[in-house]
Amino acid sequence: MLQKILLLVLFCLFSLGFAGSCESPDGFAARLPGDIYIGGFFPLHMGVSSPVNITSPGKFNCTGFDFLSATQALSMIYTIEKINNSTLLPGIKLGYEIYDTCSNDMKGMDGAMRIVTKSNSSNENSKSKACSKYDSVVKAVVGERYSEVSSSISLLFSLYLIPQISHASSASTLSNTAKYRSFLRTVPSDIYQTQALANLASSLKWNWVGIISSDDDYGQSALESLSADLELQSVCIAFQETIQYNVNDPQIYPRINEIIQTLENTSSAKVVYVISTAPSVLKLFSEFIKHNITRTWIASDSWSTSADVSGLDHIDLVGPILGFSFRKGYVAGFTSYLQNLKPPTEGENSFVEEYKELRFGCTDEYMRYKNCSKTTAAENCNASDTVKVKSPLACTIQNVSLANDDFLIRYIQNGTAFSVYLAVSAIAQAIQKLVCNNGSCENSNFPPYQLLKQLKEMNFSVKAGSFSFDDLGFVNGYDLIAWKMINGETFQTIGSYDIKRSLITIDESLMPWDEVPYSNCSGRCAAGTIRKYSEIKCCYTCVNCSEGYYSPGFDMNVCLKCEDLQWSNNGSAKCEDRTQQFFGWSNPFAIVLTCFSAIGFVIVLAAVAIFLKNLNTPAVKAAGGIYSCIMGVALLFSFISAAFFIGEPSDTTCQIRQTMYGVSFTLCVSCVLLKSLRILIAFEVSKRGEHGLKVTYQPALFIIIVTSIQIMICLIWLLVKPPTLTFIYSIPQIVLLQCSEGSYVPFGFMLGYIGVLAFICFALAFKGRKLPEKYNEARLITFSMLIYLFVWVSFIPVYVTTVGVYFPAVQVVAILASNYGIICCHFMPASYIIFFKSESNTRQSYQQHILRYNKAKGSMFSVSKFVNDQEVSFSKGVGCETNFSLWHKHLHGVNGLMRKRHKSL
Repeated sequence: MLQKILLLVLFCLFSLGFAGSCESPDGFAARLPGDIYIGGFFPLHMGVSSPVNITSPGKFNCTGFDFLSATQALSMIYTIEKINNSTLLPGIKLGYEIYDTCSNDMKGMDGAMRIVTKSNSSNENSKSKACSKYDSVVKAVVGERYSEVSSSISLLFSLYLIPQISHASSASTLSNTAKYRSFLRTVPSDIYQTQALANLASSLKWNWVGIISSDDDYGQSALESLSADLELQSVCIAFQETIQYNVNDPQIYPRINEIIQTLENTSSAKVVYVISTAPSVLKLFSEFIKHNITRTWIASDSWSTSADVSGLDHIDLVGPILGFSFRKGYVAGFTSYLQNLKPPTEGENSFVEEYKELRFGCTDEYMRYKNCSKTTAAENCNASDTVKVKSPLACTIQNVSLANDDFLIRYIQNGTAFSVYLAVSAIAQAIQKLVCNNGSCENSNFPPYQLLKQLKEMNFSVKAGSFSFDDLGFVNGYDLIAWKMINGETFQTIGSYDIKRSLITIDESLMPWDEVPYSNCSGRCAAGTIRKYSEIKCCYTCVNCSEGYYSPGFDMNVCLKCEDLQWSNNGSAKCEDRTQQFFGWSNPFAIVLTCFSAIGFVIVLAAVAIFLKNLNTPAVKAAGGIYSCIMGVALLFSFISAAFFIGEPSDTTCQIRQTMYGVSFTLCVSCVLLKSLRILIAFEVSKRGEHGLKVTYQPALFIIIVTSIQIMICLIWLLVKPPTLTFIYSIPQIVLLQCSEGSYVPFGFMLGYIGVLAFICFALAFKGRKLPEKYNEARLITFSMLIYLFVWVSFIPVYVTTVGVYFPAVQVVAILASNYGIICCHFMPASYIIFFKSESNTRQSYQQHILRYNKAKGSMFSVSKFVNDQEVSFSKGVGCETNFSLWHKHLHGVNGLMRKRHKSL
């Protein structure tokens, strides 16, 4: 860039007094006289031969006629002719001077110098003015195609503020308005193109690509921008290679060989971006075909619709080619103009003459080829590039300048030809704003900077719409092109890129492949696996998803978690429904517990029936009488509650089973507690006399109060945080259906309350353990409560540590153990006496037992029968001589006291 600035200074000095000495026979390629001139810069040739061996100023040997650039230059000429034939600029004729840059920035500077020196920009020969007061006949410039040339000539034009409107130069560096002050363009900046190229890779799921770029400003700026955009799309660059912009550089072929070696060594990068000019790509692909290099190629706009590259023999062997081109627009009548191309009637046009000669002229080389093809197969005859462009009419017509065919039509790029049309139209409309008023145009002598200001401020209109210039060019988007021959057309539009929305749209049915090429650093990760990245973020290994997670598609980065009711094994691509498990009826242990529960239920039911039948017998009265029956009914409900712990749980069963057990077993223990109190009362009455009775004896009220407290605890539990159905997913492949107790505080209060009652029973019964055996249930009460306390103290650690399907069975076992403890200690002894000791189940038998006990202990115990509540109590007497009648009298005394006490309350 520093060299360009120094060169610019030399050119400015040269324009101040030394320009005349640089007159070159290589002037403009086409010229039309007019009132206002528009300059044109087009690479009408593909290069300059041996540029390093130039020995005198102004000598450039241009080689390789560029038909594409010729059509673009003709688009400019056609548009100016249309404007001159219209009423846009009445009284003013536009002229043009078109210069051939030969795809070389030095050659471009030579043409630019001719414009800014004024003495060479037209037929006028006047002295140059100082740069700050510069005026020129050429008021604006259209071109150049290549960014490298544009950046060189734009430095000079910006010095004099001559508007330059490029139709194809898209390098992002040209958006630097501080350096390129007069540069405008009718195409988007490469900033947008590289975004489109990166989005294409992301859309097609590529993350490992190569880049080949030219070593000019266009290639280097695009490479820098593309690298940044690819990184934003998480796409990595496998390699970066450069190729010479100058196709006549002798080092280009060694450089191509190095690129070929890189491609062969980086086989995993199946997609390669090529950001270069068409002549460089032509050289590159010619060697690729020879070395059988196949990839998927992504073309930049500079060659994405190049007819020269697409016309290479066996171009299909290099692989699919995609690329972005400028948004299509059509110049009405331009195709017909090319089909009827004639020498200009005014002015001159050397490149049209050269084209006519190349296409229709007769040469010795072509004659040799024709003679060869007559005697042998055409493919066996040596056909040079100049022979390949010859028309079948060559050597058959006399006036070459009048010959025409459809050859140039294949080189029409609707994007760039339309861009040239837009550039010329914009200049013409800006001139109209400056010099025309009320349908009359008079002043054609205005400085270029006024035109530049007008161009930057105005909106101009064509049939395609309204346009305006900004620093980044036009933002009208790109067309996505695929090289696929359909109906004689090579370039097929298969999608588009919307710049404003950063959205790429692709019609996959038009893709030039059956399956999208795979271009990734690592192999595809199948379903059930995810990528585990290495130090290079695009390179990874495939890792199985862990249990409970899955990946349904290829190349996923994160395993998805299965839903709660589903599960997956290691490396799964999908989730399966979990197997629901609970402590069901078919479980063998559940069957055992059910049998025990049923047996206990039957035993209690039978015992209650037996007790009701023998309610007035001493054995039943000694066991508690009617309250033993109530205790039996409570046990029945306790056995029923155990059934709610088995089977598929629900919110309802979870709430019923705990509350039913809590209330029923509380009722049972309250009856046991009543029996303990009865023993204590009888003992204290006989020991201390009538004045020792301190407790009011009301059995029914006592049972109701004790049980109601438990009912209140359960109601609070149900209202605040009741037990609910919960799903447990801790076991792989299984979902456990269990009851959550909601809050363990009321659950603990419920069990704790029963435990307190049981302990009170145990304490009271323990005090009466020495009473006569036949009337004394203290030992049995003590034993049954010990069983209960032992079971439920053991239950707590087992309940807390148990997990899995047998979790509900822990409480069922505790319930059954407690129930069977009550059965064995409270129902079985009395039932045994009723069935197997019926002779002792009489009043006389109990009286004789008391007398024998008195003699053995040297004391006297009296038995009182509470007539109203059918309870029996025992009291210790004084003196061993007391007879049975005295005992009977004492019995009636205690009995009367109790009845009196009842009435007073």
